[in-house]
Amino acid sequence: MQRRAIVLATLLFIVLACATTYPIARFDHPQVPDADDSYFNVWRLSWVAYQLPRDPSAIFDANIFHPAKTTLAYSDAMLALGVAGAPFIWLGVHPVVVHNLLILASFVTAALGAFLLCRHLTGSTSAAIVGGLIFGFAPYRFAHIMHLELLWTAPMPLALLVLHRATQRDKAVRDGLMLGGLVALQAYCSLYYAAFLALFIGLWALLTLVFSGRLSGWSERRRIGSCVAIGVAAALALTAPYGYVYYQARQDVGARDPAEIQRYSAQPTDYLQPNPGNRFYRRPPHQVHEERSLLPGMTAALLAVVALVGRRDRVALLYGVLLVLAFDLSLGLNGLLYPIVSSSIPLLNSLRAPSRFSSLFLVSLSVLAAFGVAWIGRKLPSWGRIAIASVVALACLVEYWSAPISVRVPILRPPTVHRWLSTLRGAIVVEMPVPEPGKLWAYEPNFQYLSIYHWNRLVNGYSGYPSPEYLRTLNRLDDFPTAEGIARLRELGVQYVVLHERMYEGPEFVRIVNYLIASPDFSDPLTMPDAVDPVYVFPLRPGDGH
Repeated sequence: MQRRAIVLATLLFIVLACATTYPIARFDHPQVPDADDSYFNVWRLSWVAYQLPRDPSAIFDANIFHPAKTTLAYSDAMLALGVAGAPFIWLGVHPVVVHNLLILASFVTAALGAFLLCRHLTGSTSAAIVGGLIFGFAPYRFAHIMHLELLWTAPMPLALLVLHRATQRDKAVRDGLMLGGLVALQAYCSLYYAAFLALFIGLWALLTLVFSGRLSGWSERRRIGSCVAIGVAAALALTAPYGYVYYQARQDVGARDPAEIQRYSAQPTDYLQPNPGNRFYRRPPHQVHEERSLLPGMTAALLAVVALVGRRDRVALLYGVLLVLAFDLSLGLNGLLYPIVSSSIPLLNSLRAPSRFSSLFLVSLSVLAAFGVAWIGRKLPSWGRIAIASVVALACLVEYWSAPISVRVPILRPPTVHRWLSTLRGAIVVEMPVPEPGKLWAYEPNFQYLSIYHWNRLVNGYSGYPSPEYLRTLNRLDDFPTAEGIARLRELGVQYVVLHERMYEGPEFVRIVNYLIASPDFSDPLTMPDAVDPVYVFPLRPGDGH
């Protein structure tokens, strides 16, 4: 019966994932969420697939921000997703299609993880489906649909499921290893969420020890302590190499600006803000950033209240307290706990968006909502419980509905210039125009995405942090072409300057081309009159001493 329930729930969540994210599942005409980060996602997946069979030890030395190193670690590398997608790319599936499959899988696995947790706690399949739907399809997830790493949250409820099982059996080593493995998996999907999950597990363990009281005594406390201790050791062992790379990268780019952390700390009213594109709730005239679109939905909130008022047991109370704590932590510097915790855990100061702690708010909410559904149907026959759960699930879907989502159509075949660049090996290229200093990122996401067709080294780049070398380059390329800018390109070893005509305004393109044609620093250009993107490629002659 349990296996059948899991299969049916999985099939339901697959159908819902395809419907609620439409047209992402249209593989005959691949499209991606309408954001630059979608291109960034495809590039990260593609880079892992490209580099793994060549030199996995250099996986973090990506082809952007030349000559900087470990540039993949300037944002979340999401290595687990790259490794999962690599076999499909090797088999010839376009990286955009792989990206979209991973988006759909993230919704299914998150919902299924919450379903398993809720079913374990409530014993009700229908209530667990509601819990899975809330966690897997909440507006928060659609607000972040362009952030692939932030969609992968399945390890969160599964880690809590392991903890609950650990309180009921003497298998501390196995449970601890599973817990550590799930935290590590979350880290290799999203470092943000791994840090938040580790903190949340600590809160769960502390509160469970408090709530266990005289009911379970020493045995439960011992099992929890052993499981968490082994889990911590396993997670640290599995993520230490990963963490060291990020530690090195942070030495280059520095910590987050406190003003940026403040900007992405939630306000309580953000829990009333629907995601952009929500079809049920109308967005207010004052648009809130997607990082702070945290509406959980009225249906889920009412079910949580029913659970806390109706059940009155220690598990419901535990998740009620965890809900409040996750809410406060998502407030970041506007809350009570985050300033205290971040002063003790320096890693948190490298994470710009405390509002993302609302993902763990949703875990708690999904459990409470499942308890609420189970309590409402406690005296009904099975068909009545199914009917109640169906009505509640439908109400949640109506509140959450965001399809069709806003999309863009990526370039699925390399343009002329990128086909030509693919004939080179290890060339150093700068594509122009570059952004003005202080005005990131302009066309950089496009250039970076299209580099998947040639993999030469780019001076350009787009990531969570800019390279300090890149910022110095932008300053010296301001008002290009100048002698200072050309000298900077030579310092970087640039061999080709690619000028995209359609990206310039007015006569600026003609002025630059005429200057470079007349300049002794450049060889005769290669012209590539692509109908979509006419391009001039100027080979840069080596300077004196080269």
